[in-house]
Amino acid sequence: MNGIAGARGEPSHIRISVAWASADVACLIELDVPAGCRLADAVAAACGAGLPAAVAADPGVGVAVFGRLRGPDHALVAGDRVELLGPLRVDPKVARERRVAHKRAQASGLGTRSGRGRPRLNGPGTRPGSTAPASDGDG
Repeated sequence: MNGIAGARGEPSHIRISVAWASADVACLIELDVPAGCRLADAVAAACGAGLPAAVAADPGVGVAVFGRLRGPDHALVAGDRVELLGPLRVDPKVARERRVAHKRAQASGLGTRSGRGRPRLNGPGTRPGSTAPASDGDG
């Protein structure tokens, strides 16, 4: 609901949502705020509507609109989703290095060809189930 229209037919209020999540709690608050509302005002209104004030006051929390970081003076429009973003738990560079190391460790598993495919059962150049080297088909 957009509220009562102003003098020029523009809505006097707009509907937005404010989202925040932690490891154990997710919160989505729908708000009707005055048209032309700024991001900082919307966060303050969300605190009055049930968002923990400690979350908004945390200096490590970033504020975004639809996933894009915005400043406190950003003007909101109807339908915007304001997201409160917690601090990073792991530096992205460190996280990537860990993923690469993990994949390399999986790929270098014992008994596999180049870390891919099925494991060799009887060593290089042998057929599964035999102890003789595989022939090349020339006889």
